Amino acid sequence: MSAAQAHALGVEPLPSATCYALADCNNFYASCETVFQPKLAGQPVIVLSNNDGCVIARSQAAKALGVTMGQPAHELSALITRQDIVICSANFALYGDMSARVMEVLAHSAPRLDVYSIDEAFLDLTVVPPSRRARYAARLRATVKQWTGIPVSIGIASTKTLAKAANDRAKKLPAGILSTSSWRFARGLRNSRENCPRRCSHEHDLV
Repeated sequence: MSAAQAHALGVEPLPSATCYALADCNNFYASCETVFQPKLAGQPVIVLSNNDGCVIARSQAAKALGVTMGQPAHELSALITRQDIVICSANFALYGDMSARVMEVLAHSAPRLDVYSIDEAFLDLTVVPPSRRARYAARLRATVKQWTGIPVSIGIASTKTLAKAANDRAKKLPAGILSTSSWRFARGLRNSRENCPRRCSHEHDLV
């Protein structure tokens, strides 16, 4: 990154160890439906596959009710009635458009953006000083929410593999951000290894 690019992003052009952030949209399909139907905010919402066959997305409230991914819709009839769960038929054109909006915002925030899926992207934060990365991620998260209405979680690490692991844990935190330098992440990773039935390797990165 040039000095001019760094200045435009509000960061210092200082060399540092490689750093990646994974920005992952929370409950993406359900969040897209909520953007265009604000009354759904905080409500149990499920998105069904083509022909309304099974669950392919759930809001946080729906998850709390025990709705699982891939669950056949007909198995949920009683729960839907009892808990007033909102059902949305999949609208992939909408989700594709919202994905493009999110990725455009992210692209303006880092010189290198690697789109990983419809609702995930890796950003190169190497140029951002370590002491400012959490603040940078918080600003990015707020910007995506303001411009698109989509909430995101951000994991920060030295590799893409670890950034994804950090993101998985970030989703459970109120701030929605977690770095592998955090003691909370290190403790959780240690516990995961201890509970793993076989030795796990974290040496290989995503491509």
